[in-house]
Amino acid sequence: MRSIAIALQRVMANGAGYFHNILLRRMTHFYLKGLIAQRLSGLEYY
Repeated sequence: MRSIAIALQRVMANGAGYFHNILLRRMTHFYLKGLIAQRLSGLEYY
């Protein structure tokens, strides 16, 4: 019984981590897009 509970906890943790990773990926994606846009606009001025 205890191993089942541990397995369930692992599945729950993996699921939460999975969604968290998606959010982090989206945030970093938009952040990098913004940085690249800033760099490109900065290069245009020079």
